[in-house]
Amino acid sequence: LAVARDDSVQRVRYALVFDPQTAALLGERQTVLSGNWFGYPEGTVIGEAAYLESAVVDTIRTRPDGSTVSSTCADGRLAQQGAGCPA
Repeated sequence: LAVARDDSVQRVRYALVFDPQTAALLGERQTVLSGNWFGYPEGTVIGEAAYLESAVVDTIRTRPDGSTVSSTCADGRLAQQGAGCPA
């Protein structure tokens, strides 16, 4: 099951894919429409994600495996505790 929204300014379609039995979010995809800002051919996929795991956690910086995110990297992303930021 999927639901999509078209951005009429940037000319991008944003689609979310759900499990029809559980309504769990399985993934998302961004596809350009004709006349898009990027100049790409219609139908070009410019972003996608698959959600492999989801869980309820106690705090905003706790991951499902129990590890925590403790700092922000120079590029704005959060660094995982003990792993640091990518070079």
